[in-house]
Amino acid sequence: MKSGLNPGRPQETAEIFFLGSKDETSGNQTCTAIIEEDNLLTLRIRLPNALHSKFGKYLIISSIVFAYGHQHILTSLKDCRQRQLLAGAKDPHFINHGQALTFRFKQDEKGWRLFLSTSLPVPQWKTNQNRGVIGVDINTDHLALVETDRFGNPLYKKTIPLNLYGKSKEQSLALIGDACAQVV
Repeated sequence: MKSGLNPGRPQETAEIFFLGSKDETSGNQTCTAIIEEDNLLTLRIRLPNALHSKFGKYLIISSIVFAYGHQHILTSLKDCRQRQLLAGAKDPHFINHGQALTFRFKQDEKGWRLFLSTSLPVPQWKTNQNRGVIGVDINTDHLALVETDRFGNPLYKKTIPLNLYGKSKEQSLALIGDACAQVV
């Protein structure tokens, strides 16, 4: 298979992948992200020994901001820093910190794109014993909806028809979307 990006070269040469590890500085040994004062990121990519004489030991890419999830990435990097500080202080709680950050550079017709994967923080459960709940039961041909008060007594019940038998994938998705909108 030929790539339109680099004629005569396989498509897989247009992608670079740096696997992250929570044990590493900034979540990755080879591609390290640093938070700048303005919350932009600078990447320091360790180059192979064969490239040191031509490019130096590191490639630096600065002023990076992600259109989506930038704040989550900053949170992950701060958690990595917390792991470093606690480990340096010999605090055993360091094991509860750190995030793996995996980077993927991909070349397409517009140029190079950067993708970053990390874990999102688990949201904390918020409960209020003065409120009830809403329950949805999925059945073969309908959704059953009930709202209860804080004691479990039903306040409102509704059946939403949802017969997907004989429907195409697109029709099924449209019907499920409509039923979800009614639930909300």
